[in-house]
Amino acid sequence: MTTLVAGPSLTASGDLSFTAGLADGRKQQFQMSKAVLYEYFGAKDGSATELICAFGYGVDRILDVAESKHCRDTDGLILIECSDFQ
Repeated sequence: MTTLVAGPSLTASGDLSFTAGLADGRKQQFQMSKAVLYEYFGAKDGSATELICAFGYGVDRILDVAESKHCRDTDGLILIECSDFQ
């Protein structure tokens, strides 16, 4: 089971960064496009409060995608984009 270890926090570009504890026991850093939060989790604007609330609303689904992406791409920062939710 994947769990949230740290974050989310806003990057300079307004995207979200977070660290997840993965099912295999390792920790992995992810960066998620703010477009995901607008399109899939109801963020209405780019304010920190709105984006973090939207992340909280979708955290279970986001962590499922994070685990899936980790299985395909294990080097460095893993990016999560809208195409990962289609």
